[in-house]
Amino acid sequence: MAPDRTPRLAPFLAEGEDRRRWHRNVAQGSRATADVYARRLAAFCRAMETSPEALAKMGDKVLRDAVLDFVEAESKAKHTGSYIHSTVKAVNSWRKHAGRPSVHGVNVRGRDSTPTLADEVAPTPEQVRAVLARAPVRNRVICALMAYSGVRPEVVGDYLGEDGLTLGDLPELELTGDRPRFTKTPALVVVREGISKARHTYVTFAPSVTCRAIEDYLRYRLARGEKLTRATDLVSPGRGANRFLRAINVGDGVRAAFRALGMQDRPYVLRVYFETRLGVAEGQGKVVHRFVVHWGGHKGDITARYSLNKNRLPGDLIEEMREAFRRCEPTLTGDAPSEGDVRREVSRTLLGALGYSDKELEAVDLANLAQVRELTLKRVSPPSKKQALVTVAELPGYLDAGWTFAGNVGQDRVLLSPPAGAGGPTSPPSPPRPPSGDDPAPPR
Repeated sequence: MAPDRTPRLAPFLAEGEDRRRWHRNVAQGSRATADVYARRLAAFCRAMETSPEALAKMGDKVLRDAVLDFVEAESKAKHTGSYIHSTVKAVNSWRKHAGRPSVHGVNVRGRDSTPTLADEVAPTPEQVRAVLARAPVRNRVICALMAYSGVRPEVVGDYLGEDGLTLGDLPELELTGDRPRFTKTPALVVVREGISKARHTYVTFAPSVTCRAIEDYLRYRLARGEKLTRATDLVSPGRGANRFLRAINVGDGVRAAFRALGMQDRPYVLRVYFETRLGVAEGQGKVVHRFVVHWGGHKGDITARYSLNKNRLPGDLIEEMREAFRRCEPTLTGDAPSEGDVRREVSRTLLGALGYSDKELEAVDLANLAQVRELTLKRVSPPSKKQALVTVAELPGYLDAGWTFAGNVGQDRVLLSPPAGAGGPTSPPSPPRPPSGDDPAPPR
């Protein structure tokens, strides 16, 4: 018995209204799951020479024996445990729909194993950058969203191409004029409940490299005469009846970019990359685990806490997340931090050491040195004594005036502290008078 190769579901579903009713009910949770179950049920019925209607009427013992025989035959044919287990689940789903008991106690060896993924390794930052460099502009956006924002293919475009990310899901994208641009980076990406696998709204962020790819892509679409609104799809399907790109075509775009570089990985490996790199950043102390869970679209304590508030996160929490994502960006993209990022991190560390809280620093441009200097001077008292940096030749006069040695600076400079008890900046002594012809000769 070969694995299911049913080309179409329509003939199978057309044979009975109850089949279609069952399929529609499963599709309420996931249309993809409904289609898989229908294919698995059809394959089981062909293999066991029966029909779904006969399964619904079959006695418990007879059905269990049939399922056990199927599992044994499929295992001998070396089919994967996950495929066999999926078929058993489809049979049980149909039985449940018919109001009959499910089959229990069926053991499937390797039911949770994924042998085709056993050797899968997350790509390196250099490989991901190479993929982005070679990918066409549309596929570059898809790859960047998956690798650097962690979205699933179904977020870009769902199973049937009926929903997906829109420009309205990027609230910090400005569409006025002929040059769309992001007003903040990392930019907020809102994944709505309808395109979230776990069926909850969550947020993630797009780093600067993803924002640039999106801006370039949208400008390309504008140049071709397309009108962009908040309801416009982020990744256009091009020609066809679908409003959004279908998930299978999202994967095709990534796969094409991979194959151009000789990579044989599955498209989902880009999401594996995202979670792997954030795991590294978490180990470096750049981000807390609850943020990593949330950005990956998993249900965690952040989702549980704000689920009663229509999944709207407080503004201060979003900004805290944004700052954490900014710290992770070099680890995530593999790029060296920009000069502005380094300046912000140094400024935040300095001002934090001076007692400023994160809330006080929210409205401060930490890359603006003038603002940072002003805040620093508010917390640092001016020195009451002024040290002096003098040459070796000037040293005797200072020592005679009561100055004390503080340290060497280079080979010909000496740092001196003013005389004890000086109440403010102390004027340096007059430089020593150069020797004249009337001065006695120095002793030999």
